[in-house]
Amino acid sequence: MTSTVNNISPILTEVDIIVPAEEIEKSANRVYANLSKDAKIRGFRKGKVPRSVLRRMFSAAVLNEIKGDILSRFFVMSMMEHKINPVSEPDFDAGDIVEGEEYNFKVKVEVVPKLDKINYDAIEINRHKVAVPDVMIDAEIKRMRDSLAVTEDLETSRPAQMGDLVVLNMKRFENDEWVSGGMPPQQFVLEENMAPEEIIAEIVGMNEDDEKVIEFGPKREDETRLSFKCTLNSIMKRELPKVDDEFAKDLGDFETLQELRDDIEQRLLKNLNKQEDDRLKQELFEKLRAKNDIELPPALVSKQAQMMKKQFADMMQNMGGDSDDDSEESKKRDESTDKAALGIVHQYFLNMEIARIEKIEVTDEDVDAEFADISEQKGMPVPKLRAEYQKAELIPELKNTILERKVFDFVLSRVKITEIDPPVEEAVGEES
Repeated sequence: MTSTVNNISPILTEVDIIVPAEEIEKSANRVYANLSKDAKIRGFRKGKVPRSVLRRMFSAAVLNEIKGDILSRFFVMSMMEHKINPVSEPDFDAGDIVEGEEYNFKVKVEVVPKLDKINYDAIEINRHKVAVPDVMIDAEIKRMRDSLAVTEDLETSRPAQMGDLVVLNMKRFENDEWVSGGMPPQQFVLEENMAPEEIIAEIVGMNEDDEKVIEFGPKREDETRLSFKCTLNSIMKRELPKVDDEFAKDLGDFETLQELRDDIEQRLLKNLNKQEDDRLKQELFEKLRAKNDIELPPALVSKQAQMMKKQFADMMQNMGGDSDDDSEESKKRDESTDKAALGIVHQYFLNMEIARIEKIEVTDEDVDAEFADISEQKGMPVPKLRAEYQKAELIPELKNTILERKVFDFVLSRVKITEIDPPVEEAVGEES
């Protein structure tokens, strides 16, 4: 075989392949031998049918099978010879095969784009300072305290008050009548953020079996709100544990409340740092993509977009909705998905090019360290964890995750990072 490569564009390569006549003959011999074994022709035993007879009776089918064999085998051989990594299905320009003659065909494939160098120049990003305000620790303490609350029936009847657990029957006003609409009894705690504030304000002060019409929610086009007839079924008081050293001991290996607060602070700090790393990574690679434009294989971008659209359609179907329509909203969603797919494919190839140019690799030691970390998080022995990953064929995905992280760390070392206070709106959000 002889073959020459013509790079039509950075992402499209054409290979011109010439297959010698003897290779055509070898393929023909195999095809005719297999056909002779199975062919049922009057006057001949299986395996004894002359080739001339088979050619006369099955010429077109034989030549098609020879052609398929030649195209597939020599396509793969040419890709390996020239170290071409196709990312699309091959597009063959192939004529008819003639026995006893050499065969010439061409094949086009989309390929991985290459960069000569990576441009990191003048990339600057801001890293937000991360701290855990006391209000976040207090909120986590409250969540833990609520989880240990003891609920009891009232010893003597009294109106509902803040902190109580109540059960409410609700009927919605529709078509000039009150209907339950299959709504089950609603149970919630009379506390801020546990139910709509309009409902909490109206329920506080009600007695069991009291009934009240409550409106809540945003105004509709006719300036009205949702209207419900609410019956207070039951009131139960909640006894919350005292927040002290004993409370801390009940929640783990802590001797004092301060030790518990310190542990919560460290866990929250870890989560906030991860969130900031994710934000930083997104901002960094957006700027890096802008400075390193790559012509992307259309087939791969389309495949990524179709996969994302299918995932959304499956999600909507599971929720009982329908994503397949011609609405303006659906069209905008598809445009947004196409844009996101373009960014994902761009980022993938950019990561691969950075790794290739900067000689960043994932070593066995990297994989071992990753398994050790996952093992600690999941409480699963490393050998068992590794076996599960191998069985599910997740090792390549794990290595890709490690590579992305190593590329991110490398790029961070090449850009200017300024540490600043977080935007005002984020700081306010944390303290609310």
